[in-house]
Amino acid sequence: LSVRAMLNTCGRKDTKVVFLFPSYDSKLILGECTFIMQQLPCRFCIYVSSLIIISILSACSITISPGFGKPSMHTSTAPMLRKVLPAVVNVFSEGRNVNCTAVLPNNPILRKQLGLDKNPYEKCLEQSQGSGVIIDAKKGYIVTNYHNIENAERTIVTLKDRRQILATIVGVDPETDLALLKIEADHLSELPLTNADKKLETGDFLVAIGSPFGLDHSVSFGIVSALGRSGLGLEGYEDFIQTDASINIGNSGGAIVAMNGKLVGISSAIVGANNSNTGIGFAISGSMAKAVVEQLVKYGEVKRGQIGIMIDDVMLNNKLRAIISLVLPNSPAEKAGLKTGDIVLSYNGEAIYGSNKLHNALGLARVGDTVRLKVLRNNKQLIIHVTLGIRA
Repeated sequence: LSVRAMLNTCGRKDTKVVFLFPSYDSKLILGECTFIMQQLPCRFCIYVSSLIIISILSACSITISPGFGKPSMHTSTAPMLRKVLPAVVNVFSEGRNVNCTAVLPNNPILRKQLGLDKNPYEKCLEQSQGSGVIIDAKKGYIVTNYHNIENAERTIVTLKDRRQILATIVGVDPETDLALLKIEADHLSELPLTNADKKLETGDFLVAIGSPFGLDHSVSFGIVSALGRSGLGLEGYEDFIQTDASINIGNSGGAIVAMNGKLVGISSAIVGANNSNTGIGFAISGSMAKAVVEQLVKYGEVKRGQIGIMIDDVMLNNKLRAIISLVLPNSPAEKAGLKTGDIVLSYNGEAIYGSNKLHNALGLARVGDTVRLKVLRNNKQLIIHVTLGIRA
């Protein structure tokens, strides 16, 4: 409903105002009011229009439409959150810092003589608290950040219904800061990993769900600030969704969810002094997390290969592309026929825009996988198949 549109109706004999209002069962009902303004002076028309706007805004709230990240008329995200919140968990881990040395004598007789009854490694113990997402309720799989469970000797997952369950580590991938846990429990909810993030656009609405500062199942609201963030030096492989939804310590490993209830990312990092929230947060894209988790489920690790090239960014027809700046001798790339100066247009049928995109794609392939590259060489497009070799 636009004020300008209302004011522009002055002088018209018929004005139709269409609005939405919620019923008691939270379903939207389309209401229609027709105001007949016959021979009314313009000033009176403005007055009536203002009253209409105030009445409608007072009576109606704004809800979220089933569309992807697009708001409609009703601001509450409660119906969507009721479905997704049970799939987000708190992840507590405890372990010993492998770089820590005992600060008290470890000889029990000497400790007794000195009156030291504490564990000599007490200050070496580390505790971490973060978040996680149940991605497969049947198998009990939970995805979280690797830094949440690094050096963990014990990991406890707390569900929304307050059940606490000991988790086992299925596999980890430090280069993407992802880990896969498993719990044995019934009546679990899930938020499956999909490629839904590929449909996101800058400006789409998101919610971040996690346990900031131990406050479990906290929800914050924001937008997609940017997509495909990379080159930040946070991880070895980066494909971040940037958001201004509040992400704080403890949110790591939590869910980033679109307005349609789809999991689109895993909270991972923030930029701010002393780890404070400044409205710049980063989430690992759901598609990258999905590719990593598939390998962790199958192999328990991500065994990356290499084809033996160095790449840079290049502009081609006003589009960012990846150019091969060096082909290593006797590498899989050289054996497959790739040459320095080749511009990579696509990887396994997916367009490549920039060297980081190609770097991430190759980083998700395993040793022995054969990939299909479309390259541009001397104004001719070529299809070249390369089998990844073992990293040096």
